[in-house]
Amino acid sequence: MQSEPTGERIEAAPWSFLSRHGQVLMCLAANPELRLSELAEAVGLSLRAVYPILEDLERSGYISRARHGRCNHYQVNEAGTLRHPLLEGRTTRQLLGAFDRPSCGRPR
Repeated sequence: MQSEPTGERIEAAPWSFLSRHGQVLMCLAANPELRLSELAEAVGLSLRAVYPILEDLERSGYISRARHGRCNHYQVNEAGTLRHPLLEGRTTRQLLGAFDRPSCGRPR
C-alpha cells in the first residue's frame, strides 16, 4: 500500500535522480554562456570535477564548445540519443523537455 504524499519537503539526500553529467547538461542548455566557475557553483561541484564532465559531454557529442573572446559558448546537441538501455531511442531534447529550465548562474 502506497502512502499519500504529504507535501512536506524531503531533506537533501547524498544522491540525486540526475547524474552530475545530466545536471551540467541542463545548466548549459539553460545558459550556454556560463563560465566554468558559475557552472561549478550551480551544480555544487568543484572546477576540477566539472572540467572532465564537460570533456565527456563534448567527446560524446552532447555539447560543442566555441570560443567567444575570452569566454566559451556551449551548444547542446538536442538530437543526441541517451546512452542507457532503458532510454534507448530517446533524445536529449526529450530529457531537457521533461523539466523546467533551471536557473543556473547569471541570466542570459
